[in-house]
Amino acid sequence: RWENARLCDELGGTEFLEEFLRVYVESRRPVTLTYLAGNSVQACISIALCQELLRANPSMEIRFVPKTGSPGSDLTHEDAKRLLTEGEDLFPLLGPDAAFHLVSDGPACHGLDPATLSRNVAEALLDATVIVADGQAYAELSGWKKPVYIGFRVNGRVAEVVHGVARQRGAIGFVRL
Repeated sequence: RWENARLCDELGGTEFLEEFLRVYVESRRPVTLTYLAGNSVQACISIALCQELLRANPSMEIRFVPKTGSPGSDLTHEDAKRLLTEGEDLFPLLGPDAAFHLVSDGPACHGLDPATLSRNVAEALLDATVIVADGQAYAELSGWKKPVYIGFRVNGRVAEVVHGVARQRGAIGFVRL
């Protein structure tokens, strides 16, 4: 449950998570969420989170955008397809007829480079009511006209300086950009 979230107070605590849940999930209103996947290690959690969002808001549609190719340790489209196929018993709400859509031709770099966006990703972003991204590499989405939330962990020197939180704390944030 979100009430047990241990989000860093200096990064807004649960304020943005509560806002996201109230506006886009608990309202049960029609929402198109574009989810920009991050690291492949957290992929099962990201996909399970999408399933729970759909369970909580049956009027939600999710466009899940993994990477193309193999940019570092980020989740690829092929890996996401395999997880969904092999885990179909775990993810029954994410089947082929579901409101969950795996977007092909995702970014081939860390974060998002608007100059190289595929048509599929551009449409997923354009059609989104709200965007959720895994990791700080998506911080360049700041200033977009659509609401954007990122979930991340402060674990590097740059993140430590940007957020003013010691990386040794392993602080976790969910913030609106």
